[in-house]
Amino acid sequence: MSGRHSHTACLYKNSIIFFGGESNNKEDFDGRTFLNDIKIFNLDKNEWKILNGSGQPITGRKNHAAVVHDKNMFVYGGLDAKRGYLGELWTLNLSKIYFFEI
Repeated sequence: MSGRHSHTACLYKNSIIFFGGESNNKEDFDGRTFLNDIKIFNLDKNEWKILNGSGQPITGRKNHAAVVHDKNMFVYGGLDAKRGYLGELWTLNLSKIYFFEI
């Protein structure tokens, strides 16, 4: 697992779902990477899993908001490297691992 900050972490069943954030690969500003990956930490098994979602690609982002409701994780806004501040709402279907923009 690589270090990250400005991500979201939501509890779903007995796991914590981590999405996005920023990884500092270098000490200068140009080394920043905005992430769009999904990682799950299973609290019962004490293990990590990387999920490969399908559907529309969601851009890497940090400082966004996320919440889980039923079988969906909703991701709103944030900041990306190209467009700056975002005002879009996405949902990740946790039973199918499928992203789509609302």
